[in-house]
Amino acid sequence: MGRLLRPFTFKRMILYGFPLYLLAVEYLLRAGLSQIQGGQQDISLVAASNTIATAGLSFIAPVVIEKPYRKEFLEEALKAIGQNGTVTVTRDQKLVRMAYVALGILPFAWAFTLWIAHKGTKDFDWKIWDYAVPGPLWMSLGLYIVGIVFTEPKEKS
Repeated sequence: MGRLLRPFTFKRMILYGFPLYLLAVEYLLRAGLSQIQGGQQDISLVAASNTIATAGLSFIAPVVIEKPYRKEFLEEALKAIGQNGTVTVTRDQKLVRMAYVALGILPFAWAFTLWIAHKGTKDFDWKIWDYAVPGPLWMSLGLYIVGIVFTEPKEKS
């Protein structure tokens, strides 16, 4: 049971939830200003979905920095590579390479969500229980989850 609850630590809730908290505050402020001023504020989740995608992509950027791996049993290896050298775990090197590829490809997916949101097309909406989930929203949530998937192995290493 403890293994299942490990992802729900306070640190992870702050890290992964922060963009969503900001989005919720923005949504509430726009709704409140719309009521107070009697004006029309754009409180659409489609307009805010690109914030979610950007947050997901920003999770991937720090992954490209290799983590130095220093343990006592590697003293001879550290002496051999010198004072400024580092040893990295092969798993971390693979993750870094994958992150570079993702950062090369996923901004195009983000741009696509921007284009769909700007165009206002309903072609990419999904129907879930008689509710249409806008295409940019589910695509942005997908990019957000991909960012989390990249961050978790880096956090655990």
